[in-house]
Amino acid sequence: MSDLPNTYIVYALETFDLPEELVWKLQEILLENLEIDYPLSIQLKKIEEIHYGMISDYAEEDSLGGSVVEAINDYRERIMNSAI
Repeated sequence: MSDLPNTYIVYALETFDLPEELVWKLQEILLENLEIDYPLSIQLKKIEEIHYGMISDYAEEDSLGGSVVEAINDYRERIMNSAI
């Protein structure tokens, strides 16, 4: 999707009733293409995605003995490495 022209992304966002996840993704691509800093709402959405992904990852690892410190360190690393 990152190869879509910016004009198409803007048209799609303004014209169609898209699912929320697709809207977020298209907004993210457009901001990256235009080299604009992410608004707080998109930053918070990305943090939420990381958070829920980690809940899933560490829920599975909990039975394997994953530690809270490991989870916190991994959370920090994922946020620092995200495209925020």
